[in-house]
Amino acid sequence: MVIQLDTKTVYSFMDSLVPIKKYVQKAKDLGYSHLGMMDVDNLYGAYHFLEEAESAGLQPLLGLDLSLIKAEQELHLRLLALDSQGYRNLMKVSTLKMMGQKNWEDFQHLFKGLAVIVPAFDGVADLDLGLDFYVGVFPATPKQEFGRPTLPLHSVRYFDTGDLETLQMLRAIRENASLREIGSLPNHEFLLGPDALAGAFKETFPESLANLEKLVRHVHYDINRELKLPRLIGSGQPWKSCGSAPKLA
Repeated sequence: MVIQLDTKTVYSFMDSLVPIKKYVQKAKDLGYSHLGMMDVDNLYGAYHFLEEAESAGLQPLLGLDLSLIKAEQELHLRLLALDSQGYRNLMKVSTLKMMGQKNWEDFQHLFKGLAVIVPAFDGVADLDLGLDFYVGVFPATPKQEFGRPTLPLHSVRYFDTGDLETLQMLRAIRENASLREIGSLPNHEFLLGPDALAGAFKETFPESLANLEKLVRHVHYDINRELKLPRLIGSGQPWKSCGSAPKLA
């Protein structure tokens, strides 16, 4: 079982061209059984993603992409909810981050039920968070030993490299910068099929694929279906939403 985990959707403000419904359908057509979403800082698309994935017969995996400050250093993280408690805590983490909190100490009590993933960087083997964590590896990460279990991260922000120009324009608007200042964007952040995704890690971190499969084997979220997370009305308009935050059963 191969799993696409690190996908940004249109709910990541001007950072993705991936609408949830199309994402789920394409993933199903490609043969995925489990599918992840890790938007930047927010969970606005979480309920929509749950609905679409479960309707398509896929197991949704809810996560978050965020950066915190620890010991005066920026720390990039991915968080993955492993159960209902983890989902509740993921919502709390997102709320704090959206309210402007950014210090590690403000979040470290909220990691129960969450897998903490630190994307690989020089020195990650020496990182001490005071808790267990995984090292997130990418297809371009050089083969090496980290002394910690690895998980595969292939970031997805679009479906086709023809979308790069549009994404570059969105980045320029978001950053109030020129296209020249934004520069070229990575041309590999598109959705791969399971075989291609497995092949991207085969020579470097094949164990990361098995680690992720084992980690998510029993993931399940019990959610009160009568209440929903906010949804965007039209992509790219995060200030317009409807509904109320969900409660878990």
